[in-house]
Formats: sequence, structure tokens, C-alpha cells
Amino acid sequence: MISRQGIEYRFCKNENASECIVICTGAGVHIHHNVWLQDELAKRCSVLLYNRGGYGESKLDQPKRTLETINAELESLVDELELDNMILLGPSLGGYYARYYNYLHPDRVKGVINIDTRISNLYSKIKNKVPAEKKEATAQHFAPLRLDDQLVQSEIEEVFTMEFNQFRYHETPVLNFYNTGYGEGFEFLSELIVNVEKQEAEMDKNVKLVFSDVGHDIITHDTEFFFLEVDKFLAEIR
Repeated sequence: MISRQGIEYRFCKNENASECIVICTGAGVHIHHNVWLQDELAKRCSVLLYNRGGYGESKLDQPKRTLETINAELESLVDELELDNMILLGPSLGGYYARYYNYLHPDRVKGVINIDTRISNLYSKIKNKVPAEKKEATAQHFAPLRLDDQLVQSEIEEVFTMEFNQFRYHETPVLNFYNTGYGEGFEFLSELIVNVEKQEAEMDKNVKLVFSDVGHDIITHDTEFFFLEVDKFLAEIR
């Protein structure tokens, strides 16, 4: 389907649930990559899956991607479909967009599920504790990716420079999945990052942290565990 604002989307209605999960996809991820996820989640709630501007058939009004532009695309779709009682699900880069939408519209959001979306300014919070011999490699590890896809590159650069950099979710319950498997030579990062994540979460009593060492894409690398935690989270917020 194409919305009035030119946004491509796929909507699965679950008549037995009042909540709607909105999937804010990661960098370079299109609708067809996540149909399986939407269909599985649709057993639990209604689910909206959409392509941001420039992805798939979604219209691209502005080549430079900003949080405001991306948020407006989602907002127009939510208004058109008259959605409320939303649970925003944001893997990776999509987690920042979910966080920003919730920051602007906490009254419309029932919960947020972030999947390996880094705490803002994470590197600055751990760099003084990184061993000297690992500092250069660690800095490169946290540097923005350089991609040939200019659309995705613009999204990544926006997230790295965004003004919204607080770990704040107002009163919204949040489930945060975090990857602790950073690859060979970066094992020391796990303890540093987990400690910072826990410190940040303590500032917001509604945040639940879940850790996995299977890699960045926790959804597909540990699917059973992912849905187990999602089901517990849904039961808690209903």
C-alpha cells in the first residue's frame, strides 16, 4: 500500500489486540526484509511495517535525511491509519527514530522496544576506560560507517550528529536488547558498555535491559530468546 504522503507500508490488523507494533527498520532495511517479523508479531498485536522515504516505493522529498523529516513521514502514516496505543520497535538505527518519535509523542506510545541501538554518545562515556593499546582500534570501531549508498549514509550521519542525545523515555516502558558480542579483540568492551548501559538505565526506572552475545542482529541470531522477552514485555505493559 502507498499512503497519501507517498509512504509504502504493509499493515496487519489483529482484531484481538488493542496495541499496534510499529517497526522502524534499520539502516538499508526494506519492507521485504521484515515481512517474516511482521507476520510473527501479528499473532500478538496489529503491526505496521513501512519504508522510509527513498526506500522501496516510498517517495523521497529531501535527499538529506533528518530526524524531523523521518519523524514527519511516520507521523503522517500514523495519522492516516489513525493508530494509537503504539509499541515502537526499532532495530539498530531504527531505534533512534523510535526513541525520537516517543520523545515527541509520549501520549501516543505505550512502549518502546529497541534492539542493539547504542546509547547516545556511548564512546565518549567509555573512552577514558579503554586500554591505551586499544584506543585507536576502539575509536575506529565506533566511527560512522562509510557506505556507497548515499541515502543510508545520510541517515547514519544524521544520527551521529543529532541534538537529541539523552537516554530519556518519559514514562514509557522500554525494553532494550543489547549485543555484548563485539568480535575478536574487543571482548573488553562488553563489560565497559554493559556497566554504562546499566548506569544510564538507572536514571529511568521504566527501562528493562536484556543482553545477548550472539551479535548485532539479535532478532535472527537468537529468535526464540527475542520473542520470549517480547512476550514478557507485552504481558507487563498490558
